[in-house]
Amino acid sequence: MDQGIAIEGFRPSDADRLRRLTRMTTGVAHPAELFAAVAETQARRLLVARDKRTGNAVGLAMAARPPGGNDMFLLAVEPKLHGKAVRKELLASIEETLVHDGERGLAVEVPAPDREMATFLEREGFRVLDVAPAPSPNEVDRYVMGKRFGRRARALL
Repeated sequence: MDQGIAIEGFRPSDADRLRRLTRMTTGVAHPAELFAAVAETQARRLLVARDKRTGNAVGLAMAARPPGGNDMFLLAVEPKLHGKAVRKELLASIEETLVHDGERGLAVEVPAPDREMATFLEREGFRVLDVAPAPSPNEVDRYVMGKRFGRRARALL
């Protein structure tokens, strides 16, 4: 991975930048409060890629259940860092956390038009389990993808 990037825990000052980053990369601007709530209750499941020079958050990986919400997975990296192993390192770090927590696998949904992310996840061992049709005319179909981690952990898939 790029030596100028560190994988660290969330800082409250990251919230607005992560909201903008998820909007830029996924099309959804998750509220800044979401990240703060997850960090408060499940800090190990919210990781940030940070530019060591500027201190700015340039990527995130989150596999958590926000208070009062459903399981949620986010993986977003500034587009200028694609191909520099930042996404791969974030994914590996969040998978390590999940394995440590006893999870057996991870299921994610990827918007069908985001073929780049689906291809990346396939290279990292995920497989397409299903295609979920768009719930409304304003939304898109989604690939449901999954990866198993090991036999000793409890089932998630």
